[in-house]
Amino acid sequence: MAAEYPSGVYSPRTKENKPGVEYTPGKTTIGYAEDITKLDDEVVAIETELGTLPKGVWTDVKARLDALGQGVIIFIIDGGGEAITTGEKGHLRIPFKCEIQRATLLADQSGSIVVNIWKDTYA
Repeated sequence: MAAEYPSGVYSPRTKENKPGVEYTPGKTTIGYAEDITKLDDEVVAIETELGTLPKGVWTDVKARLDALGQGVIIFIIDGGGEAITTGEKGHLRIPFKCEIQRATLLADQSGSIVVNIWKDTYA
C-alpha cells in the first residue's frame, strides 16, 4: 500500500479488536485497535493542518519553514539627482533580532560609496 500524502490526506479504514478483546492500556505487548486508531487520528490531523502541498515552491517543508524567518529591510538613501554627501543619512530601528545575510546597493549614477551599519542599544 503506497502512501497518499502529500497528494491527498490519509483516509484510514476502521479498525476493531477481535470479539471479546477489551482495551487494556497497561498491556503494552498487545496491539489494540484503539492504539492504531489514535495514531491514524494524529496523522490525519497533521496532514490536514499542513495541507496537501506543505513544501510550496521550496525543496522540502524544512526549507519552507526556514524561509518564514527571512525578510527584507529597506533603507533608501537618495541624493535627489546629486552625489550623496558624507555623514549619517538616517536611522532605522529594527524591533526584532535578526542577522544581515546580504546587502544590495542600487544606483542610477556611477561611482562608489561606503555604507556603515552598526548596532545600538539605545541606552
